[in-house]
Amino acid sequence: MVLAAHKLKDSGAEIDIVAFNGARDDAQRERFRELPSQGPHEAAQAENIAEAAGRKPYDRVIVLVGNLHAEIAPLSVGGPEFEPMALRLRQYGSVVSLGMRHAGGESWTCQLPPDTKLAPGQRVTSDMIECAAFRGGAEGASDRGPHIALGDRSDPQVARRFDGIFWVGPITASPPAFPSAE
Repeated sequence: MVLAAHKLKDSGAEIDIVAFNGARDDAQRERFRELPSQGPHEAAQAENIAEAAGRKPYDRVIVLVGNLHAEIAPLSVGGPEFEPMALRLRQYGSVVSLGMRHAGGESWTCQLPPDTKLAPGQRVTSDMIECAAFRGGAEGASDRGPHIALGDRSDPQVARRFDGIFWVGPITASPPAFPSAE
């Protein structure tokens, strides 16, 4: 999808592509320092997106992130609850959040190893995270091809976490375009 957006931009489409992941400077890092767990990272993402979106009168702003960042309810990942990026982004304006559903396969993700236990208030640090192609089971089911469903309340877990879903079918891992700097 990102490569297709770049091609559209290169062919003259009025598209801007902006990186927004993580704190952009020490001042932003300090401003969100007291938020619990992954909260500082999520808050920085939301603020970076809001600032990029405010630079021009865009018709739409589409943000590509993993499901955790797209959630619209507070959540916990082995530690204290924090507000995901999409929930924080709502303070800046209207947001429609879609959770990806798929038929299973592999995805390239960065995550805490399954046996990780965090103490209350313990921050997740980069040395705790493992990035690789991980196998995953199906998330949902569909007898249709790729599609978007807004406001589907048939799955209460999805309804609490997202405004709708997008179904993509089977998935395959796509490693980073550039090797890690580490």
